[in-house]
Amino acid sequence: MKRNPLTPGTRCIPKSNGCPLRLTSYRGFTIVELMVVVSIIGIVAAVAMVNYTGWIDRYSIKADAGVLLNMANLARMQAMSRNENIEVRIDETTNAGRVTIRLLRSPSGSAVPNTPTEVLSQRTRLKNTFPAIIFTPLGVRSTSGAATTVQLSRLNRSGQEVGQWNITVTANGKAQMVRIS
Repeated sequence: MKRNPLTPGTRCIPKSNGCPLRLTSYRGFTIVELMVVVSIIGIVAAVAMVNYTGWIDRYSIKADAGVLLNMANLARMQAMSRNENIEVRIDETTNAGRVTIRLLRSPSGSAVPNTPTEVLSQRTRLKNTFPAIIFTPLGVRSTSGAATTVQLSRLNRSGQEVGQWNITVTANGKAQMVRIS
């Protein structure tokens, strides 16, 4: 059997026929290749994070608008089932400026039993002032005329408005939610 001299730094892997196979270099990644991959991952993560925070803000305003819509529908159902006037009261004066939604008996102003008090996200704001939304035992609004519209907006961390939704309650008591921006 013939022996081949190995140069320094090479490894010998025996083949099945007995002749050695020389490997002149090790396989792997260089530090430059790893740095390029890590920097690309960092750039993609930075872009994704900006989009993710924007998505969270848009989702939060939509969720808050849904909460207001659900509370209006709950007030309508409570008015019909309890056979009394129920008011949806929305204010920003309690809970450190956060929008609070409560259901109250009208005209006494006492809380409706077994109904939640909802507090919206911290950066959700009311864009307009509006009269109270009062539902009668027939499930219609107590005031006739045009529909009542509540405008909600969401501010991002830098104070810019990122979304706006309108919740409209018609004279016949139907509530709907529409995205404005």
